[in-house]
Amino acid sequence: ANSGSVNINRSTSGTPSWTLPTNVAGLTYTFCCADTTAGFTVTGGTIKAKASATGAAITGTTLTHTQGTAVIGDTITLVADGTNWVMVAQAGTFAAA
Repeated sequence: ANSGSVNINRSTSGTPSWTLPTNVAGLTYTFCCADTTAGFTVTGGTIKAKASATGAAITGTTLTHTQGTAVIGDTITLVADGTNWVMVAQAGTFAAA
């Protein structure tokens, strides 16, 4: 029901997190940094992204945007292909575990 949503991290403490739903082809979610005092995580299934927009490929079940590298406006958009969550747009630095 929330496919296509933009989830904005405005937190000033802790590490907010979002959990992706079951992977169904076509689902799309965007995550954005609006405050650099707290990082955020996205979990759920296999996530395929890059460490940065032009960086090395990363794969894991948890995607992390850390406070230490955060820049307001950092964003990542993930689309489900039925098996994996695939990054289709990204600005900023992320890690996967």
